[in-house]
Amino acid sequence: MKKTTLKPTNNLTKRLAKYSALTVAIAGIADANGQIIHTDVDPDFVGTLQSTFDVDFDSNAVNDATILQTNFYAPGYSYIELMRAEAPVGNGIVANVVGAYTYGVNVPFGTPIGSTAAVASFGDMCQASGYTNSGFCGTTEDSYVGVAFDISGNTHYGWIRLAPGSSSENFTIVDFAYESTPGAPINAGQSLSVEDFEQAHNYVISFDDKQVTISSIVDEANYRIISLSGQVVINGNTTSETQVIDLSHLSSGIYIVEISDGNEQRIQRKKIAIQ
Repeated sequence: MKKTTLKPTNNLTKRLAKYSALTVAIAGIADANGQIIHTDVDPDFVGTLQSTFDVDFDSNAVNDATILQTNFYAPGYSYIELMRAEAPVGNGIVANVVGAYTYGVNVPFGTPIGSTAAVASFGDMCQASGYTNSGFCGTTEDSYVGVAFDISGNTHYGWIRLAPGSSSENFTIVDFAYESTPGAPINAGQSLSVEDFEQAHNYVISFDDKQVTISSIVDEANYRIISLSGQVVINGNTTSETQVIDLSHLSSGIYIVEISDGNEQRIQRKKIAIQ
């Protein structure tokens, strides 16, 4: 196939839905050893034409990878619908280079993602013209994008799970996770270390009418409300099975609810919006 230089339309730069603006709640769970940080996108993010979803693995307000859908214009072609994974400078997407083209690899469930994986700054995942190596085309099953990204000068590895949809026009982001130990690999789809899987315990965090309710607390728990600037605006400790936190005095904005067990060995987070 002849190499074609693709030029993005002006709409490519539109961030139409970073975490669905104020409507997507995100909960992050660290395993008992603090190794794997898993983030559930709740509800799932459903992308359509021109949608963009930015992934911030470690919640430091820095984008680590992006899944997007857009149209490109190429001379001699009509608009080409494209689903693509991209990574900022210094990060990488697990990719497969075939001739002049770079494709994102649909990493099989359970496959290690680590230093042996080939990465690139982007990977085309599915194109409407049906390029033969677009590994995310033609399936509606769960698929995994592998990512290598930087935290304080160290490389970490993670995955993003998505359902590609019926074509390059749509995708659904389900969750993502990364290994917090620098340089350590992670298996696609792995959210807890094997030895801690049976010990997993999830708190239930709900938000309504400027009140956060934390339930399913066992023994003792610490809680914090953190602004996006990193300031702890509320913190406390409880031994109750359910804890209600009043947020009516806080200014409008995005906050993170963090709850951990008494020894702070297990941490769970949820992003909320006060309007």
